[in-house]
Amino acid sequence: MSDRNDLIEIYGAQNPDRRGDVIFVHGLGGDALSTWHPQERRDDDNFWPAWLGQDLSDVGIWSLAYEVQPFRWKGNSMPLVDRATNSLDLLDSYEIGDRPIIFVTHSMGGLLVKQMLRSARDFGKWGDRIWDEGNCFPVYPSFWFGLWALS
Repeated sequence: MSDRNDLIEIYGAQNPDRRGDVIFVHGLGGDALSTWHPQERRDDDNFWPAWLGQDLSDVGIWSLAYEVQPFRWKGNSMPLVDRATNSLDLLDSYEIGDRPIIFVTHSMGGLLVKQMLRSARDFGKWGDRIWDEGNCFPVYPSFWFGLWALS
């Protein structure tokens, strides 16, 4: 995988009438496809994002690809703030943010999305497209998130 961001269309992304977008964001050493696959494979569509697309045909399903390695000897990683800015520009180029967004993150992907939301709010470059609390719902699967969601 290259050091630049890519946005992979999984399902329903070409539908102009879709209700919203779900963006999967992998973590350290992960991959935009294999992170979400039960056998960590990249070569078939038998994985969670595709299943979600089959169940929600009126939602765009995407996966954000970016290189992030836990150790320098395994590869290069862009600084988090720069990666967030690049990712926001990428989402903007696909006009993501015109509809509600749900981010499903794993590990470092959650930190990246938090930085993206902060950058969108602080710099205002992306206007209300990304940073609008009614338009974006980040999902951080964890015990603490479950407690918050239940309260």
